[in-house]
Amino acid sequence: MPLAHFPGDRNWGYDGVFPFAVHPAYGGVFGLMSLIDACHRQGLAVIIDVVYNHLGPEGNYLWGLGNYFTDRYQTPWGDAINYDAPHSDGVRDYFLANAHFWLGDLHADGLRLDAVHAIYGFSAYPILEELAHRTDHLLAHQRQVHLIAEGDRNDPRLVRDLPQGGYGLAAQWSDDFHHALHRILTGETNGYYSDYAAPGLEALAGAIARYVHHPADGKVKLLITYRALGVRRQWAEVFQKGEYLPLQVIGSLRQHVIAFARVYGGTMVIAVAPRWLTSVIKDHGVPLGDHTWHETRISLPSNEPMTFCDGIAGHRIGAEGVLWLRDVLAHAPVALLVGECSPTE
Repeated sequence: MPLAHFPGDRNWGYDGVFPFAVHPAYGGVFGLMSLIDACHRQGLAVIIDVVYNHLGPEGNYLWGLGNYFTDRYQTPWGDAINYDAPHSDGVRDYFLANAHFWLGDLHADGLRLDAVHAIYGFSAYPILEELAHRTDHLLAHQRQVHLIAEGDRNDPRLVRDLPQGGYGLAAQWSDDFHHALHRILTGETNGYYSDYAAPGLEALAGAIARYVHHPADGKVKLLITYRALGVRRQWAEVFQKGEYLPLQVIGSLRQHVIAFARVYGGTMVIAVAPRWLTSVIKDHGVPLGDHTWHETRISLPSNEPMTFCDGIAGHRIGAEGVLWLRDVLAHAPVALLVGECSPTE
């Protein structure tokens, strides 16, 4: 959460007004420094949420101290911060110095940049690009830091390297995935979540599908890795102690799929991954569903009815002796299926 000083003692922090003042409820500057040092001693990185798209309404005295804001652009909070209008150089320096305050002076390991879609500025040197460049320059040869953008546009330019016309940020916060999962877990469909009101796990599958069809920005790889690690943590004993069972693949594309199972304590986890796809993918498509896999299927060690949940895409699959690849790989290019085995007689 943002730590810059905000009104009151308890707050989400997104209406901070003094960017260089750590709120006393968090221990102030010295308390935060002690926390960061303690985290580093335990091998933990510290990422700080920062808000460079607006300041809060209560206690915001920058309005009267200079050209910090411009009515050239409007945000949900009023006039935008002045990153490209007349007298913007000093404003840019102010917020760039604030980034160095967190990273250089307090030794934080990264910044989460809130709502970058509301950071307006169309100069030849965009403020986010300058932030990435200055961060690299100021902390060169010291340690690695991470700038993570949060925005609702899924703009790949944010994370592309500078020679490719990007801003050179380290990563992009996945609002699509967060909002879809939040809606599934809570049932909330208003505000941010109104676009994710699809029933069941359809919204989550939709977010994954969007990433699969735009692989260049790397989001699909990050999401699959995150989901797979979650399955491994939840079913750690199955992966550590489970019996290894290679599974037979049947059908015209059997050479293009690897599948194996781990079985332990009544739980079966099946990993499915395609391979050698150059001859399979047509017209720059993606290897999903019946369009690719047709009658290809995985033979299971038992003909007993089972239901699997895919830990990657979240959908459920029924099986009686076989798993059809068109169902297993309907939403994501790999699968990690978790099912409960029937007790042996």
